[in-house]
Amino acid sequence: LLGANKEAELITKLFTMSTTSLIQKPFSIALINQLSKKADILHLATHGYLDSSDINSSYLVTGKKMVNGKSIQTKLLLKDIYDLDLASSKLVVLSSCDTGKLGNLSNEPDDVVGSLASAFRVAGANTILASLWKAHDEATKIIMQSFYENLKLGYDKGESLRRAELKLKENPKYGHPLFWSLFSLIGDWR
Repeated sequence: LLGANKEAELITKLFTMSTTSLIQKPFSIALINQLSKKADILHLATHGYLDSSDINSSYLVTGKKMVNGKSIQTKLLLKDIYDLDLASSKLVVLSSCDTGKLGNLSNEPDDVVGSLASAFRVAGANTILASLWKAHDEATKIIMQSFYENLKLGYDKGESLRRAELKLKENPKYGHPLFWSLFSLIGDWR
């Protein structure tokens, strides 16, 4: 995800004094829990996968590791998200595909959460910014940069997202709603 790398670099530059950046480095439940205790915002720019037929198989890619000479993806499964301690997190940004999209819950017990984003909410996050469908790498980078610039200017989360969407919508290359209306806030929009 070239755009995700650039996205992380741009956000790091905006918040230089208060940012821990892990570009092209794996992350884990323990690391997320450690970082979330001292960070108001947790931004995860990675691949997301929603398995709509088996919501419990949904995941975020956390990195890669070598197994028997082969590189395999490591994952943060939906069930693992419940083990996170995000009570101190004011905002979790899931800059990945399908993180806010609901899976098919017809065969699931009543206590199963229907999306990756809602699992982060159950784990204690106050607000989640999540995608409703497949994310376009470059458009996502642009909207995230604008979103954080708006937050830094003092706008609340809802207004920051609205302004970022409108800015992207003005770009002829990304004027279709597929690009600019991708993200939704869950939880406290202030």
